[in-house]
Amino acid sequence: MNMNCLARKMFCAVVSGSIIAFMAATAHAAEPQTPKEAYVKYHAAMLAANKIEELQPYLCKRVNKEINETPGMMRPMMFGLMKSVMQAAVKIESEKVEGDKATLNLLPDYSKAPKADPNEKGSGSVILVKEDGSWKIDKEKWDFKIESKSEPSSEPAPQAAPPSSQ
Repeated sequence: MNMNCLARKMFCAVVSGSIIAFMAATAHAAEPQTPKEAYVKYHAAMLAANKIEELQPYLCKRVNKEINETPGMMRPMMFGLMKSVMQAAVKIESEKVEGDKATLNLLPDYSKAPKADPNEKGSGSVILVKEDGSWKIDKEKWDFKIESKSEPSSEPAPQAAPPSSQ
């Protein structure tokens, strides 16, 4: 093999390696860098998803293991349950990061998605874990309650007057 051919092959190898390294660095830079960003991407994916498998890239290994161990005919029910509690719009109220674990406190964003009952109060929390350099959803929990508009009176209810005898 002559030197000219060898030089061309080495040049192609160096350029190919540079392109691959650049693509890997760019792809990594495009991944969510914070727990908030990871949750926002997951939330958008959840709203658009038609099956649970579409969410697996956003979920931690533990949750993915549970999904993979769930019989195929049960997965649509699991997905339906997850989707039924997902809020159409959320506000991230706070973020707490402790090493490879993060907790987000959420509120439904009623300015973007009105609530069904005006007395409804809700809040949620999400735990994310950092796996292989990316934040992944571990647990999401929502609590809702309906509050009455008026407080019950502490006074006894008025008694009906006894019928008058005539």
